[in-house]
Amino acid sequence: MAARQLLQRGLLRQTAWTLGRKVCQGPVPMVTGLKSASVVLVVQRFPQFINSSAPFHSSSHCLDENSFIIQDRDDFQEKVLNSKSPVIVDFHAEWCNPCKALAPVLDAVLQNTKGQVKLAKVDIDELQDLAIGFGVDSVPTIMAFKGGQKVSKFIGNQSQEKVEAFVEKLLT
Repeated sequence: MAARQLLQRGLLRQTAWTLGRKVCQGPVPMVTGLKSASVVLVVQRFPQFINSSAPFHSSSHCLDENSFIIQDRDDFQEKVLNSKSPVIVDFHAEWCNPCKALAPVLDAVLQNTKGQVKLAKVDIDELQDLAIGFGVDSVPTIMAFKGGQKVSKFIGNQSQEKVEAFVEKLLT
């Protein structure tokens, strides 16, 4: 509980966290959804990041330099709709096994684009209004945006070959 209060007060300036196989360092992305045990573990493992003067920062954080988690509608507007690069949006849920199976496929395919395409992740349980606004009624739903417009989508787990074709079409 004390660790959660540190986070809520913005006392934990930076942390390192594991997302899949990648480790990112930077501002703590959000307080909601963190389990107390996770917060305590972060504080115990990374006490060097405690800083009482740092403000809390809730912008989207990294999965790698071309992938990010959308925090809210404004973040979606900025990172997806206003992006000069094409963006693949992964509408997913923590409890969704097909989402978990598709995630590494998306990561692998997008790494092959060498940064030409970005990946935005939207947790439908955290951002229900955004998911509803884009007509997401099943997960995973993957949408491609180019120039601020949705240009294509697919629903459900797909093979790497189909995901590659989907991304290649976005680049042409």
